[in-house]
Amino acid sequence: MARSALASLRFFHRSGAALSALLYIVCFGVPLGAQTGIEIAGSECSGAGAPYSCVAYSQKSGTEAGKIERNWGLIELPEGEYAIGVVYRYGEMESRFPGIRVGAGKVSRLVLDTGIDFAGRAEEEGPPYRWFAYSAGSEQAVAQVPTRWGYTPLAPGDYEIGVVYRYGETELHLP
Repeated sequence: MARSALASLRFFHRSGAALSALLYIVCFGVPLGAQTGIEIAGSECSGAGAPYSCVAYSQKSGTEAGKIERNWGLIELPEGEYAIGVVYRYGEMESRFPGIRVGAGKVSRLVLDTGIDFAGRAEEEGPPYRWFAYSAGSEQAVAQVPTRWGYTPLAPGDYEIGVVYRYGETELHLP
């Protein structure tokens, strides 16, 4: 069977431009130009570049519906409601942006322009071992960032910050 598929690909390849549109429909089930989904975009806040990964989860089932890694761009998705999980840097905790609706034949847009820009008191001060963001009034961490200063995307809300300055030390909560 694989042999006949290769033969057909060779045949279509000789027919020119029709190959790309035909292969796209065969492989992905969507004609070129008919995109629906969620576009992930950066802002001035996210000046350090694209996130490590952005995963779309179905709001109904909680299952992964699509993702994009190490890039800005479109996560192709059918019509529905989604939450986007963002891991900004490898090894960090995923933060969620819920309630993003994709309409039939539409592209919704999530701009990562909310979050926390965590910085030291002086330029020469090194980053803490780890810092955390908690939903206000909760012990549930929504972000965990190891050994770096800078921006971390978070959905709009109220947060409390905890910091472990050195490995083995007690976590301090910032006012």
